[in-house]
Amino acid sequence: MCDVIVLGAGASRSDCAPLQQELVKKFFELLESYNKLTQNDASLESAEISHIKRFVSRVQVEEIRKYFARFWNISLENYKTLDLDEFPSFEEVLGILDLAYLRKEFIKTRRDSYATYYTKRIEKIRTALKYLISFVIYKELEESKRINHDTLVEKILYTQIDKNGQTEIIENQKKVVIISLNYDILIDNAFLKKKVFPNYHVDFDLFFDPQREQGAGNHNLNDTIHSLFKIHGSLNWLYCPACHTTYYTAGVKGGLRILMESSKYPCEVCKSKHLEPVIIPPTFYKDLSRPFLQNMYLTLDKKLRDAENIYFCGYSFPDADIHLKYLFKRAEIYHTSNKIQNIFICNKPTPPKTEDCPQFSKENKKTSNPNKAETLRYQRFFRHSKIHPLGIDFKTFALKYPNVL
Repeated sequence: MCDVIVLGAGASRSDCAPLQQELVKKFFELLESYNKLTQNDASLESAEISHIKRFVSRVQVEEIRKYFARFWNISLENYKTLDLDEFPSFEEVLGILDLAYLRKEFIKTRRDSYATYYTKRIEKIRTALKYLISFVIYKELEESKRINHDTLVEKILYTQIDKNGQTEIIENQKKVVIISLNYDILIDNAFLKKKVFPNYHVDFDLFFDPQREQGAGNHNLNDTIHSLFKIHGSLNWLYCPACHTTYYTAGVKGGLRILMESSKYPCEVCKSKHLEPVIIPPTFYKDLSRPFLQNMYLTLDKKLRDAENIYFCGYSFPDADIHLKYLFKRAEIYHTSNKIQNIFICNKPTPPKTEDCPQFSKENKKTSNPNKAETLRYQRFFRHSKIHPLGIDFKTFALKYPNVL
């Protein structure tokens, strides 16, 4: 039997990561800086704007600006007047484009000179948006203290016991399966801090260190019985579509760096200069066709069958994650012949402290409280399990785990 811990955006939020609506707002702040600096003295250009220009051209930035204006009625002129709840989520922004791209349909707008969004144009916007949103996550977490994720990993790996009046630390033997829906590497780095290599259940071909500008075959870290499934991808994973080589970049957001400096980092195997970050947008139409992603989902399917306790932390259980819901339902039905699962809901928001996350304003801290509808959403889905709405935030969960009741 094992515990399963599901980490949603709210968990990362507690360690300063932006939520979906905040991603879009931060993105507009970045666009505004880009617009001002490219119109004025180039010598004033910041390092982050310089990095953006290496991958996203001014034409693409203009396309993104028009996309938000035409589809969402949000512009550089009015975005500051909007409340946070008025911004679309990243899921909505990309979901519309994903559906049009997959259906191979054009989108015609009668606003602004009858513009037509054809497939190639949509694909360029999707690619640029993925990069810029990833860059926003990177910048927001660049100086994160990662306190709560460090605390959780400490509790997963070790237990403190009193023995003859002295405190002794022992390794935990109960397996824990972590499912992260986040691209950031907060939980990854929390494991690395303990000199532990997270078991992603991905057969990485190479370990890559962009800071040393060379591939590395040994990660020099300890293996663990605990699993970390990042089913939406990760900023430290890379993939070569030419030869199907997968890379792991320990401790750095390698995917983003490769995008910014792709010419410097060709594939170690086939020398292709088209390495891609593994980022699966949180939309209904997820591309899970890559073999290593399919294998990861199959392994997760088997792991969930042994779940005794499932903890949902900062996760709203959205309809767009039907792939994950499917696995949970399969596991619940398989599981009911043995023992009832316990479902713990730990979704109370954790507003980051101003001193830890100075990038968040008071306006950005405004969040809604968990309500009865959220509990009912879990009860409606897990009909054979026992639901425990704990009313605690991720910080409290990390401190109390595994004794959360």
